[in-house]
Order: sequence, then C-alpha cells, then structure tokens
Amino acid sequence: MALWQEGMIRLARSARVTSFAQRQPWLRGLAGQFVGGAGVDEAAQCATDLAKDGISASLFYLGEYVTDSVLIARTVAHLREAERGNAMREGEKRHVPMATVPRLALYLRKLRELQARGIDRVSSKDLAATIDLNAAQIRKDFSYFGEFGTRGVGYEVPRLIAEITRSLGLDHTWNVIIVGAGLLGTALARYRGFGEQGFCLVGVFDSSPTVIGANFGGGRVRGVEDLEPFCVQERVDIALVTVPAAEAQATVDRLGAAGVRAMLNFAPVKVAAPPGVTVRPVDLSSELMFLSYCLAGGEGAGSTP
Repeated sequence: MALWQEGMIRLARSARVTSFAQRQPWLRGLAGQFVGGAGVDEAAQCATDLAKDGISASLFYLGEYVTDSVLIARTVAHLREAERGNAMREGEKRHVPMATVPRLALYLRKLRELQARGIDRVSSKDLAATIDLNAAQIRKDFSYFGEFGTRGVGYEVPRLIAEITRSLGLDHTWNVIIVGAGLLGTALARYRGFGEQGFCLVGVFDSSPTVIGANFGGGRVRGVEDLEPFCVQERVDIALVTVPAAEAQATVDRLGAAGVRAMLNFAPVKVAAPPGVTVRPVDLSSELMFLSYCLAGGEGAGSTP
C-alpha cells in the first residue's frame, strides 16, 4: 500500500475529518475508491447503512482503500440501489393528500399538549379518544411519515411533532400581512397565536385615512398604496384578506402580482386565484348558516364535520 493511501485511511478514521466530511457534498465522489468492510458483503452493508442515514459516501466511516474494480462496482451499485429506494420512500412520505392536512393540524395541537404534560409516547387508540377520530384513520395518516410506530408501544410524541411540523411547513417562519383593518382585520391583528405557530405578522393595510397610522398589534397600519413595495421588500408569504366583497378580487390580484403566494380570503365572495397562488376561502356567514341548520334539528346536529 502506498504511503499516500495509508495517510488517506488515517484521515478517514479521524473523528475531526469525519465531522468535516459529513458536511461536504463534493467529497461524495470518492465513493469509488473508499468503501467500508473487508469484503463485498461488508462493503455493501456499509453502503446501505450510509444510504439509510442519507449519506451517499465519502471519507468517513470507511474501512480500507481498495483497487478491486469488481468490489468497487458492486458496492457503488448497491449504494445507488439503496439510495433509489430511500428516495422513493422519502417521496412517498412527503406526498400527503390535501384532505389529510386539516387533521395533521389537529394532531399537532394535541401532540403538543401531550408533550407539555410530559407524555413521550402515545398510541393511535389513545390519541383517537382525545380528538374524536378513528384510530385506523390516524394510523393511515401517520403512515405518510414512514413506519415508526410500534405495536403495543405507540408513537414517539417528539418525533411525530417534528414530522408533522416539517410536513406543514412550520419548521420556519412565514411572513404574514392583513389587508383590511376593519373589525375583523384588527381582531386578527391582535391575535397572539400566530407567532406561536411560526407566522410573523409584519404589516396591516387599509385604505381608510381614519385607521392609517393606528396600531392594532401588527405595527402601524399602512396605506394600501404601499402594498406592493412592502410585500416585495418584506418577502411576504401569506396575506389575510379582510376587505369588503367588492374589493376582494382586486386585492387578491394586487397581492399575487406582488409575489404573495398564499392567501386567506375572509370576504364573502368567491375570487379567482392568480396563477401560482393558493387562495383559501373563510366564509364565516356560511359557517353560521351551518350552525343554524344544526340548531334547527338538521341532520348534522350534535356532530363535528
């Protein structure tokens, strides 16, 4: 074995070099020369273990320098196969149906309550009892994050929280504005729960001179003429639209043109979403009508859809 080869092996076994190499994607190309284990089976197992951890290969956790082209080819092929399998599984975990998303938000709120009480494991049956859902449905929903529940033991609460938080995009902060500083808009501006969930209220806008300059929780109310430059400068992600129905479509169009890609429309009118923009309607009057139907003895009385 050449002196430089021995030196590379010693470097590969260094904890400091290992830590450095794990953070350097460009080192993965050396997988063709450095493999783990003394034989084909051990080398292939090492490649599989690395792939399971999301690591392609590099100068870390490796055995010996090899020149056997067959061993190299078989090891790299095994690694690629394992990586393809992991990529497929990751894709399956990320594909959560839209109908499941509201339930994920419900699970997350309950799981955080359990964690605050010091509970680190929960079964689908126990969780179902607290949120009035079917245990089988909960297991199906959790399967989108991989198979990490254990029969008779349950799910790890911290891991579930982390997976759902990531899936819902709550692992970082979203900038939010409110357009319309009427009674509803100002009430939303005063709500402190947004910040606790990762939504940062960065601005409130209105067209009325009587409210411009006032402070309702999201800083000073700005005039709508500043809407577009503010959205661009502050990189606004989400807008809550609480304007009158007649102004809703124009407001949504302006926000979309300014780069805002998600909106909640509280105006009692259907609006057309600009290309590439998600608009969710929140029709309070329709919800009140549903409750009226239930109170009148309708079919849905006493139930939660």
